[in-house]
Amino acid sequence: MAPILQVDSLSKSYGSVLALNQLNLTVSKGDVIGILGPNGSGKTTFLSLILGIKSANGGTFSWFGSTNNKLANNRIGALLEIPYFYPYLSIEKNLRISAMARGYGETDIPQILQKFNLYEKRKSPCYTLSLGMKQRLAIAQTLLGNPEVLVLDEPTNGLDPEGVNEVRNLIKDQSLLGKTVIIASHNLDEIQKICSHVVILKNGVNISHGKVDDLLNFSQVAIIETPQTHELDALLQSTPGCKVLERNIAGVIVSLRSETNIAELNTSLANNGITLNRFEVRRPTLEELFLSIVKNN
Repeated sequence: MAPILQVDSLSKSYGSVLALNQLNLTVSKGDVIGILGPNGSGKTTFLSLILGIKSANGGTFSWFGSTNNKLANNRIGALLEIPYFYPYLSIEKNLRISAMARGYGETDIPQILQKFNLYEKRKSPCYTLSLGMKQRLAIAQTLLGNPEVLVLDEPTNGLDPEGVNEVRNLIKDQSLLGKTVIIASHNLDEIQKICSHVVILKNGVNISHGKVDDLLNFSQVAIIETPQTHELDALLQSTPGCKVLERNIAGVIVSLRSETNIAELNTSLANNGITLNRFEVRRPTLEELFLSIVKNN
């Protein structure tokens, strides 16, 4: 079976700035893949390229096994950057216009409005909506026509905790229906809860990718607390495979690449006479893994 999306050596530059550099990626049916990276890493550029909004300087991509990517548009629901609506038209009319523009019927609009708690406000003009309500409407718009793929850029932007939870559950529901979802986001906690796979970009380069569980199992995090912080800092700087993720007045949180590194560090702490108030080892969160990978590349 052909992949949903195949990306080969995709590159994009803006003048002398290389925004995306030889990116390769395969997305299979049912994947929920998070595109992560610091500001300026190429996340939105990548989404713009695969949606045909911008043109690449090099490389290729194909949707559904075909290089005729225009035919894929009606099979993809997309939210990219800041959504635009007709401010003096109602929520319902904005959705009708979007459905008509893409050749869809209007029969699923009431159901979509209810799914996003927008039905009671369907007659309200869009200029009266809060940022969070507009974001809900933008995500609702992506479901018009029941697309096979969702491409979402910062889908929880501006949402309160309840709204974030709604979007998370929506994406999970779409995944359970067999749909493929590609998300670019800074909200790493949500990505960890939602995504099956991640790609981490830095300066336009894919520096790490894989299944979320596999990546999280690859490394360990140690929480080390001691009153001898200066001695601890000196020791950590000379410890192979160790990267400081966070410092506080009690100590540090460090990432370690393997069980061997943990055992060696524990031995070094004892040999150097460092008294520990706490030494706890656990699996990293996606945020800790992200910081470790970005700092090491």
